[in-house]
Amino acid sequence: MENILNKWDKYALEYDFPVLDNFNAPLVACKVSLYQDETTWVVFFEVISYASCVENIVYAYGPDIESEGLQFSYGDIVLLSKDENDDWLLDLLSMGSHPDVYIQNSKTKLDLSESKFLEMDVSPDNPSGLVIARLIYEQYPEALWLSKNRLFSTVPELNAELPLVYSSTEWRHPDIIEGDLPSNSIFFQTLAKAITEHDVNKIEQGESNTLWLNWVDEEALVYLGEPVAKLHIKKIEDNQFMDRYHISNYDELFKIDFSEIGSRHLAIFDKVGMFIENAIVIEDIGFIDGYSDKDIKYYKNLDEERCIYVLDRIDMKQREEFLAGSELDGDDGYLNRIFLFKKGEYDSVSDIAKLSVDSACFMWNIDGDGGFLAVNGDVINVQGNHMEISAKYLLQREES
Repeated sequence: MENILNKWDKYALEYDFPVLDNFNAPLVACKVSLYQDETTWVVFFEVISYASCVENIVYAYGPDIESEGLQFSYGDIVLLSKDENDDWLLDLLSMGSHPDVYIQNSKTKLDLSESKFLEMDVSPDNPSGLVIARLIYEQYPEALWLSKNRLFSTVPELNAELPLVYSSTEWRHPDIIEGDLPSNSIFFQTLAKAITEHDVNKIEQGESNTLWLNWVDEEALVYLGEPVAKLHIKKIEDNQFMDRYHISNYDELFKIDFSEIGSRHLAIFDKVGMFIENAIVIEDIGFIDGYSDKDIKYYKNLDEERCIYVLDRIDMKQREEFLAGSELDGDDGYLNRIFLFKKGEYDSVSDIAKLSVDSACFMWNIDGDGGFLAVNGDVINVQGNHMEISAKYLLQREES
């Protein structure tokens, strides 16, 4: 018994034991399972959490496990479609009050009506993905746990024939972040004793604290959107810029850097998203193979070489998605030029894009952070780190 508790304490001190107040992956629910026969045993913990998707994080401890502690994190537990990447739960809020989801590949209907949120003692206004994940759990409490086969497959060296002798979602769990240890918990004390004496009747849960609301902050219950990075703008002179970025006919060039905290593409979208006219993204044509039908509908004039022109009059959501995608493309070494206010002119032979008069062009830095803004005419005013659309342009836009 003491040996088991000492090992659990050791893993807790190394943060290789379930941490229920993980800020980066807030708790939805948790479960402990003991499998044991006359000769050996294993304890599994499943921690359902939500970061950008619903995850089932598996920990395992036992004498036959080569590397005890964290084993695997399953991120395909809840999907909005059969697409394994379609796991952003907030999209459900635009799919009606009774949308379908796939829980471990099983199509399931949810009830997202206001009353269901109120039953959980949370506001139905701007619920976070965590709240939606918990709502799914409360409607289908058994569906998010792994099957025995899938659970044991995370630790291949185990004997999958071990019988389940104890399982619970309620117990007294130590606050690992605050330095509390399993050996201080009546639950883990008696669990270790039950394993040693082969008697699960010895287990005492103690005063349970595994309810999700005990471990999450109030701000995790409301979706406030992604944090937006702050802009740092500096006027530059760069004689090599046209050779590298293939852009011409600008009279001012600015380097844009971002604060480390926040989404870079949202910072650009907030300033100029509504003024996007078109874009040229230089890709190898093979890149298009990775686009879904949903992605392709945003584009037109897809030639047989390597140019994509963004659709005119795309809505604001599509513009935001395009800026996010083009940011990733820039990080991967692709050149993209996003024209503002007026369409750019492009010569596919020389591969040179030309700014129209009274327009601008934003480009993500190739293979690096930040971006550039090339300006032709009186359309954008830059003062320090502030970038504003000129009053002259806004007046012209209203008159047209």
